[in-house]
Amino acid sequence: MAFTEINGVVRSNAEITLPANREFREAWVLSGNAVEINMDKAREIKAEKIMRKALERVKTAEEQSLKKAIKGEDTSVEDAEIAKFKVKPKSSSVALIYNAATPEELSLITEEDLF
Repeated sequence: MAFTEINGVVRSNAEITLPANREFREAWVLSGNAVEINMDKAREIKAEKIMRKALERVKTAEEQSLKKAIKGEDTSVEDAEIAKFKVKPKSSSVALIYNAATPEELSLITEEDLF
């Protein structure tokens, strides 16, 4: 028998209905016998994931730019990537996260949408 812990409460999976979307598991809340996704928490999780992904892309581009520069190669592609993610996202772009009505809508948003 499988069990799931939600906010410190352990329940048998046979007793509860789990969401199909597992991306926001940290935002799960128990509502009777159903597990729902707290959208405010899910939005925070998504914003954090996008920020981490953007920072990873900057780091990778910086490393590639340095390697190319040392070899005397053109670094314009990497420099453009760095510049893209070194600016703050537009407030209208960030609103995509906070206006998402469902976990599915939230899942579709990427760092490309914000920067």
